[in-house]
Amino acid sequence: MISEAELERTSGLFGRVRAVLIDVDGVLIAGGVALPGAAEFLAALGPRAFIVSNNSIDTPASMTAKFARQGLIVTPEHLSLAGAVMIDTIAVEAPADPVFLVAAPSLTAYAAERGLRLTDVEEEARILALARDTELTYARLYRAARVLHGGARWIVANPDRIHPDTDGGPVPETGALMAALSTCVPGAQPRIIGKPEPSLFLAAMALAGVGPGEAVMIGDNPDTDGAGAAALGIPTIMVGPRGTVGGVIDLLPGIAHR
Repeated sequence: MISEAELERTSGLFGRVRAVLIDVDGVLIAGGVALPGAAEFLAALGPRAFIVSNNSIDTPASMTAKFARQGLIVTPEHLSLAGAVMIDTIAVEAPADPVFLVAAPSLTAYAAERGLRLTDVEEEARILALARDTELTYARLYRAARVLHGGARWIVANPDRIHPDTDGGPVPETGALMAALSTCVPGAQPRIIGKPEPSLFLAAMALAGVGPGEAVMIGDNPDTDGAGAAALGIPTIMVGPRGTVGGVIDLLPGIAHR
């Protein structure tokens, strides 16, 4: 549901912005299934739709394929994903530095494609890069802690500790691994890429070629989507239980009348 006042506000936003930044979980997808109106919402926005997600396991290509299986059409060039942006950031800022990467095989392959100098030699690593790794072993966690203890710079894809499973139970996220390493190496301060930090928003706006005044953020979490966007001066539309709009299906009239 959406009130008349909120419909008027959102219609005004859609009428003037050049890019619509969109979270995934709870906005377009829940429990691995596309939410009502999600496909129509993306289709109505067309090239103005840009995904901004704390996902730290997928690459733009693999996420695009997952979307397509749900009938959600977005090109890889319109995705700003925490894990991939972390890799891109290292590739641009420190291409020569050896990186000890804790990540899923898909993101590890992406890092190799981007030319990162990956290493498993603890003494050689100058950067510890952490993303969600569902196959993480105690042995690799031990080595990552030693890399961090040895003085390597620390960059983390996102701070989320869990996300809800289909039955509502907790699924450990990158932030849970970050907490484990923080316990092992007290005082280590990571650089966070994911929301609510600015990097993902800035990456998406760079892809779109817009500034904060030309974008709007659609999310379901005021603490990450809302706070991160607000810090950059990007207006927001919050959907779901913590928002002012039931779901993206309720935003379709605002796009149609822009």
